[in-house]
Amino acid sequence: MRYVLITVLLPLASATAALAQSTPAEPAPGVPVLSSDAGWVSGFVWLIAAAFIAAALIGPIYRSIVVEEPPPADAHATDTHEAHDHPAPTAHH
Repeated sequence: MRYVLITVLLPLASATAALAQSTPAEPAPGVPVLSSDAGWVSGFVWLIAAAFIAAALIGPIYRSIVVEEPPPADAHATDTHEAHDHPAPTAHH
């Protein structure tokens, strides 16, 4: 129990002391403030454009390489049941 109190009270005491020593901050504005540093935007736009260009080039190449399997001509041709006139083994008639 003593360790729990120390664990809880020690951070509270140090936070209170830190708040007492700090200078009062200026009030926060009521609306979000936009950053004046917008240098990262152009690099990010180029990165997105490069991703779209790469997809436009790779997509048709990939689709030409991949062989699309046609669906079976008769859906019953792949059916594993021999006959449909008998009930299933778990059916109780």
